[in-house]
Amino acid sequence: MNQPTRYRRVLVGTILTAFVAILVPSLAHPQSVDRFIKAFDTDRRPITDLTTEEFVIEHDGVAVEVQSVELIDRPLRVALLVDDADGAEPFFRNFRDGLPEFVNALPADAEVALVLLSGRPRVVVDYTDTRDELMNELDSFFVDDSRAASFFPGLEETIDRWDEDVRFPVLAVVTTDGPAQRNVTDGRYGQLLETIRDRTVTIHALGLFTDHGQGYQTGIASTVTQRSGGWYDTLNGPSQSVVTKLTEMAAEIVRQHDEIQYQYAVVYDLPPGADPDAAIGAAVRRPDVGLTVSADGRPRPSAPAVASNGGDVGNSREELFNAGEAAFAAGDSAQAADWYQKANAADDEWGKPLFKLALVALNTGDIEAALGYLDQVIEVDPDSAEGAQAAAMLAQLRP
Repeated sequence: MNQPTRYRRVLVGTILTAFVAILVPSLAHPQSVDRFIKAFDTDRRPITDLTTEEFVIEHDGVAVEVQSVELIDRPLRVALLVDDADGAEPFFRNFRDGLPEFVNALPADAEVALVLLSGRPRVVVDYTDTRDELMNELDSFFVDDSRAASFFPGLEETIDRWDEDVRFPVLAVVTTDGPAQRNVTDGRYGQLLETIRDRTVTIHALGLFTDHGQGYQTGIASTVTQRSGGWYDTLNGPSQSVVTKLTEMAAEIVRQHDEIQYQYAVVYDLPPGADPDAAIGAAVRRPDVGLTVSADGRPRPSAPAVASNGGDVGNSREELFNAGEAAFAAGDSAQAADWYQKANAADDEWGKPLFKLALVALNTGDIEAALGYLDQVIEVDPDSAEGAQAAAMLAQLRP
């Protein structure tokens, strides 16, 4: 998700400090809205004792009454989802080594739940800040190679279990491209993406590739991590690098949690007839305070790991495509196009890389190339979601 535009405006001759205005992305249009504000002292340490009366908010230049503020000061809570089905069999020893290291890399007061995905999603350990039960389960971890993974329902059910008042839920997913239950409709998939957005869920995932995988789970993992601003990486086969990647994932989860911790959720009523998307301004009645303001409070994702052309990326179409996704998210259109071309060469009847090549062309202003790629999507993969999107875009670009 794009971060809101920020700029600073100084009010001279008043006790208000750090007046910050932002343009927020489109939100729903309720009478009451909230914004997330983080306050710092001159040493960049968070200020945690501000009161409702100290906040001053302007919405589109109109002063509004602040109804309430809530300091977000909660332990990290992580749902750890692990594919323990048939595809995980080659990674059994890596999971035994790496999953405890992932847990140990989280803060001592972090609340962690363990959800296994073979057959059906099941909560093996509910959220707990004590480690004994969790470590015992990880020590006895085994793979059920007689079952496929219930990956998509695992995402749905884990998110649905959170109470509505849980802010910024976190999922850490370890999945393979092995067998999975493919019971997802477009409607369910779209609803999951909406829920991720509306609940400000962040999903982090490590995708592990086998010699015979089909990329169903890893493809979904790649999409939901990018949509939610999470960490995503892949490995091509079993290795001790699984342990390294899991600790890297944990470090990013901790970094993002530190970023959102000690924000204030500030609730106020919109002025009558106001545009909910208008710029807002924020200040506090206290000197020497710096503010940052966000529409949704989400943490900023770290720069994605972008494989170089000589890097350790496998030869499957999914791995090549995912390398293109990372480069595209990082803003490197040229490298993204190179990876998408390689994914297309690996499977020239797959519409996804062709559709992304069209987006790259549009981003660089090459309309003719974009039209050509969209035509190819419809030619080779007309019944896919990308085929439908390509047809809709062509109707707009080629009236």
